[in-house]
Amino acid sequence: MKAIVGNNFIRLENFKYFVGKASSVGFGAYGTKEATGPGGSASRLDVFDHIPTPKLEEMQLTVTGLDITFEGAAGTGLFTGISVPGKGSGRVDVGVGSFTSGSVQLVKISPKDDHELIKQINAAGKAKDKLIDFGGKARVAVDLLVVVSGTVYTEFLAGLSGKGDIAFKGGVVSPNILIGATASNSIEVSPNTVVGYSLAEPKWNAHQDKNKTAVTELRFDEPGL
Repeated sequence: MKAIVGNNFIRLENFKYFVGKASSVGFGAYGTKEATGPGGSASRLDVFDHIPTPKLEEMQLTVTGLDITFEGAAGTGLFTGISVPGKGSGRVDVGVGSFTSGSVQLVKISPKDDHELIKQINAAGKAKDKLIDFGGKARVAVDLLVVVSGTVYTEFLAGLSGKGDIAFKGGVVSPNILIGATASNSIEVSPNTVVGYSLAEPKWNAHQDKNKTAVTELRFDEPGL
């Protein structure tokens, strides 16, 4: 799968991912959609909170490696001063050459099934109540785009063989979470590691707020809409 990087978005399969304030978005983030540029071109998630970690740890995930191209010189600034799992604890600047050489890898981390995320939203009372309060601006981050070192990604793929499902625990995604993750084959997913994300608007089982008790659907959104 190819990721095309522009100034205010990352596009996968003709779908645009948000990049605004991506460093503040962690796994399970929710809040309101806010416009920060003309026409909403740099719109973003204003993070209120994250779904509780124990709920997220019940979900199964998928991790997809992405080829990356840049629209001219556009988008290179998105990878400046980011935290890259496997590249130490500080912030680094990642250039085009880092991707082409295999030094780093862009990956997409997603719930295995959107219904799993819906289930965890409905089980998290505080998150569900706030999303109702936010009304039409309410959004949930679904897919995350994270840059990892090439070494970490290689080790991650090697760990998939015979290790069962991919899961999230203790702030990392690992293929062998049930038998013990190691730093070499786990991908950290936290604020400051994320460079892009998809957003979805929750749809409910009732029209009036007082009658809403459950999310029934996640309707995906795009920058500029």
